[in-house]
Amino acid sequence: MTDLNTSLQNIDLDQLDDVIVSQAASPLNTKIPNLFHTFDCRYISLTFDVLVDTLANDDENGVTDFMMFAEALYLWFVKNSGHKRSQSVYCFSELCMKIATAIQRRGWATARKECFYFPFHVNFFRGLWRECDSLSVFLDKWAYRIPCHNPKEVTAQDLVRAENKLTFLLNKFDIYFSLANCKREGKCGFILKTTPPTEENPDLFDIKLCVDDSEYPPGIHFHGDVVRAENMHFTMEYYNDRVPYDNMTNNWDKLPLSWCGKPVLSNFDKKWYWGTFKMDNQQCGINVLLTK
Repeated sequence: MTDLNTSLQNIDLDQLDDVIVSQAASPLNTKIPNLFHTFDCRYISLTFDVLVDTLANDDENGVTDFMMFAEALYLWFVKNSGHKRSQSVYCFSELCMKIATAIQRRGWATARKECFYFPFHVNFFRGLWRECDSLSVFLDKWAYRIPCHNPKEVTAQDLVRAENKLTFLLNKFDIYFSLANCKREGKCGFILKTTPPTEENPDLFDIKLCVDDSEYPPGIHFHGDVVRAENMHFTMEYYNDRVPYDNMTNNWDKLPLSWCGKPVLSNFDKKWYWGTFKMDNQQCGINVLLTK
């Protein structure tokens, strides 16, 4: 007890106040972790089993959530299209158990099955979702799909032409994020601000979470204690009118943007491409997968 009293007496209270104020004023993170990564070309020649193990243990290159993991698997399939490496891969229980174990160990959340609607290899990813879901590893941690709620539809072309503020509302998800009793005026939500690239400097392109209340218009307010950039996964999907609609296929195909770096201006047609996706004025959906 004497040592404890001595230690307390030696604390400089002014310094302690400075530390508390400094910590309270620490800026919130604005960077969305799944964006602007590049797919390591060394992954392409790996077998699928080795790829799964590599990605599951890849802290260094920033595999931060299950959707990033799934997007990398999808790109491996695309880049190995027609090769015997991809033709021999099936969604069987042993493989799914390995993936489920990695999910549990990394503490990843998963999303609803519509988030796995990739343009190709559909059966594998639907099977992956079903198998892993049957193992009951996702029941306590979900990533909720929050759609963009701008009054005017935002196209991919808009993202590379001008600054945009993308609005996302949490009113349908308030119970999951403990916001049901919020008494503040307006709706709970968040805004992502986009910065367009230029031909001279494509690297200017950016998408960040707005964390300053002054950036929010009347009618929407931000909960920085609940909505964190590090818990987000930004995703886009495009409307595929070449596929007949039914309840199994859907018409919206997800883009694996996590591994596509930043948009690049094509020398051929002078259009911006994010990966292989042409950023034109076609209908697209913009969503954020958000975990608590």
